[in-house]
Amino acid sequence: MDEDDTSILGACRDRCRRGVENKNAGTGKVGMDLVVGIIGWLCVELVFYGLFYAIGWSFIKMVTLGRHPGPWRGAEGFVDAELVAFAGIVVTLVVVLVAWKYLAP
Repeated sequence: MDEDDTSILGACRDRCRRGVENKNAGTGKVGMDLVVGIIGWLCVELVFYGLFYAIGWSFIKMVTLGRHPGPWRGAEGFVDAELVAFAGIVVTLVVVLVAWKYLAP
């Protein structure tokens, strides 16, 4: 993986590259590593950046009274997007644990 590319997306790209370089690369067969890498990348894009980013964005907007997070800044905002998605994961886990505690029979 590149030294400056430490994102989750970079890890998925690295896994996809390794899948292309497998023993079946020259035979016209698609390696299982490549298929798993593509499925993993789609899951990361849809779930992590889609669902958890929206949850984290809403929570941070509510807590900071609309000051943060700011508008999307393009490629330089990927780290911010990952942190907002991480906040969404934390908020989701807290809500699930609280609901589990108070709604469990």
